[in-house]
Amino acid sequence: MPDCFYIYGLFAFLCSRGKQAFWYPPLHEFSQPKRAFRALRTFFVKNLKVVYLADDDQDDRFFIRQAIREAGAQVRIIEAENGLELLELIQQEKHLQASLVLLDMNMPKMNGLETIAALRADVHFAKVPVVMISTSSHLSLVETAYQAGVDDFFVKPSSMEEFNTLGHKLIAQFHL
Repeated sequence: MPDCFYIYGLFAFLCSRGKQAFWYPPLHEFSQPKRAFRALRTFFVKNLKVVYLADDDQDDRFFIRQAIREAGAQVRIIEAENGLELLELIQQEKHLQASLVLLDMNMPKMNGLETIAALRADVHFAKVPVVMISTSSHLSLVETAYQAGVDDFFVKPSSMEEFNTLGHKLIAQFHL
């Protein structure tokens, strides 16, 4: 990402020290700070890759999100508690181009397999990579997932170290 933007005749630098980011010069010094901020926000949002994450377990969503971010991915993660909610979010965010969909196998309302079928039927999502994550590694379940159209299948991690390994694998494999 560039570290300098030319906006409304002024330069803005996004600098970071640790986890804190600041603008130089500060946004309040711009002649039209609201327009400058909107332009920069739009730039960052449009250039971020989007990962959809559907899992009914809030803790697992948290650990997956943290693992992806700690592995260094600069992505926007949109979370859902089940497949039906995921499809609704996708409809609301049609303007976003998804880079990856992560699905839990067993979710209420609409499970992972049903969600994959709906995604593959959608022209905009037919080519988007989908990764299934499940607590079960039963061979017939894995085969069913691949037949439904997943691009990869991972057994759900049980430790933070395993979640971090998953985050690194996802970044490497799907260029996040």
